[in-house]
Amino acid sequence: MFYTYIQSSKNKKLGNIPAVYADRASCPPFCPLKGRGCYGESGPVSIHWRNVKTSFEAILRQIRGIRFKVNKLWRWAVVGDLPGVGSTIDKTQLRELAKANDTAKGFTYTHKPLTEENRKIINEINSETNFTINLSADSLKDAEIKKALNIGPVVLTVPSTQLEDFHAKSGLHVKICPAAAKSPKLVWPEDPVIRLAYKDSISCETCGICHKKNRDFVIGFPAHGNKKRLIDERLENRKRHTDGSPRLPLPDLVCGNGAC
Repeated sequence: MFYTYIQSSKNKKLGNIPAVYADRASCPPFCPLKGRGCYGESGPVSIHWRNVKTSFEAILRQIRGIRFKVNKLWRWAVVGDLPGVGSTIDKTQLRELAKANDTAKGFTYTHKPLTEENRKIINEINSETNFTINLSADSLKDAEIKKALNIGPVVLTVPSTQLEDFHAKSGLHVKICPAAAKSPKLVWPEDPVIRLAYKDSISCETCGICHKKNRDFVIGFPAHGNKKRLIDERLENRKRHTDGSPRLPLPDLVCGNGAC
């Protein structure tokens, strides 16, 4: 598989931090966003995704230098997923990636199915290294299940109109991404870098919340991009099913349609 390394992202949401675009072959085949709202499939991001040409070894050399930057924050897989084809995680490469990260603040998200093997390696990386793997959830129930696994922090896709923090009936606390929140709150006030006065100033570069592993809440990402309508429809479809109404078939996001 191949990758692209961006020394300083021009993405407004990321800010000016290094970022890696991972080969689309790394995406699990059942990802709920595939063909149904993935922002990497169209727009400017898709251009980078179609032109990944750098080897994994070359990417590691770039990553090793991030720890010397003033702001050590960076993102793996703006599009794509963890190393490994499809639903599998290449444990050797993931360990090499975490080692190259060293004291830098690398973070990423994964939709890989949480099979026993995948859970073990994700837990290892999150508990023993400074690299953070967030578990991506597609519903409140999915978020609750993944949070209960206690192997890593959890993020959740929410409707584009959900711009305020909320508590689910189960007690699950969801904090909306500060860059998208209607009234952004300082989640980590002990970090002076995120003591910002204006919402437009908040980006991954100035926040860093997704690198924090000891969160007692789930981060909610409102649907965005030119395909947010598709995501909103899919989330509404899932919500209707919870209320007992018919819905379209959706995958088991924890184990990938019975992969466990």
